[in-house]
Amino acid sequence: MLLQPQDDYEARALARVPQALRGKPRFEAFVRGLAAPFQEVDGALVALLTSRQLATATHAALDVLGRVVGAERLGLGDEVFRQRIRQRLALNRSSGEAERVLLLFRLLTPLALELREEFPAAFTLHVGGGALARVTEFAALLRQAKAAGVRALLEYQPAADADTFAFAGGGAGMGFAGLQEDVLGAREEVVAPPILGPAVEVENGNGSAAPTLGLVAGGAPVSGVYRVEVLDPAPDWTFMWFLDEDFQGSGYMYPGGSSGVPVPLDFAATGLPSGLVVTWPDGKPYLSGDSWQWTVKAPLAPTLALVASLAASLRVVVEVVSGTARTFRYSLNGGATWSAATGMGTGLVPLLSGGSPSGVAIQWAPSTGYAVGASWAWNAVRASPEGGRLSGAMAV
Repeated sequence: MLLQPQDDYEARALARVPQALRGKPRFEAFVRGLAAPFQEVDGALVALLTSRQLATATHAALDVLGRVVGAERLGLGDEVFRQRIRQRLALNRSSGEAERVLLLFRLLTPLALELREEFPAAFTLHVGGGALARVTEFAALLRQAKAAGVRALLEYQPAADADTFAFAGGGAGMGFAGLQEDVLGAREEVVAPPILGPAVEVENGNGSAAPTLGLVAGGAPVSGVYRVEVLDPAPDWTFMWFLDEDFQGSGYMYPGGSSGVPVPLDFAATGLPSGLVVTWPDGKPYLSGDSWQWTVKAPLAPTLALVASLAASLRVVVEVVSGTARTFRYSLNGGATWSAATGMGTGLVPLLSGGSPSGVAIQWAPSTGYAVGASWAWNAVRASPEGGRLSGAMAV
């Protein structure tokens, strides 16, 4: 609030004169002479204080106020610099709350502002309705206004509505309706074990039972031909293993003297696991040099396709029920509910939602090598009827 000047010192002084002395011209002139300097001092004090108020200060006085709050003039005129000081005051008082951030930026622009908070510690400030000038200044202030450890994103339009490309039809802009289409996301491998081929006997002098190759839970072995070979039979019972005929490591066939124990195939050079285990049955006697091999292939994966317009966005998950019988089940809501077992067929198999086509179909390779439990997922996103205006974004 500005200090109000008093311009009636002479009248107020004469009002204090005793009744007996009133009406005497010489005495009243004397009183007016005494009051006049106070009127001048009041005017000077009011002018001094007014020149130090943000709303009325100019030139050097405004520079002083800027230095107090930490704002630099940088060649700006008085009115623009005054606005910058107000912004700096709001920034100094801000502790990062959404309300404070919005208050600060309402001092910067008349454009529409929207602040969207995001989990766990982030927010987006959207400036719409027209072109945003001084984007760099906006971003710098936003960087200072946000709390430490909080990610802020500034969204803005690079031009006025009439000059901006927009997807929404019927409104201002250079775009048109109906451009957006349904979108199918990339395939995600939820559980996709590799395919382990059958054991192939390379050499077996005594006709002993073949060992079994298995997959470690969560293992991801590289594709190739894996071979195990008996190194020393009784009493040591050791073996060695190869990948594409390159020696990789060795181990005991019967650790602890027990048969039927899965033995990890670890790479001797690095100590890293291959993701596979071999189990030797009690099929003695083995001979040195007896060997078997398996071919490990990358997992087969089905293909999802958009075959019609989506009625809603979907989280599609498919899971192999039986590789040999070629059956699978599917979910359109991320695994919350599942269909009954369905045949893989030989072409596109429509995925139904409540008995009606969902807009997506899946195609499986003509193979019986799919592993039971193998699973894949996709996001199928329905087109937005509202569309959106092309905008710029700047992370701060």
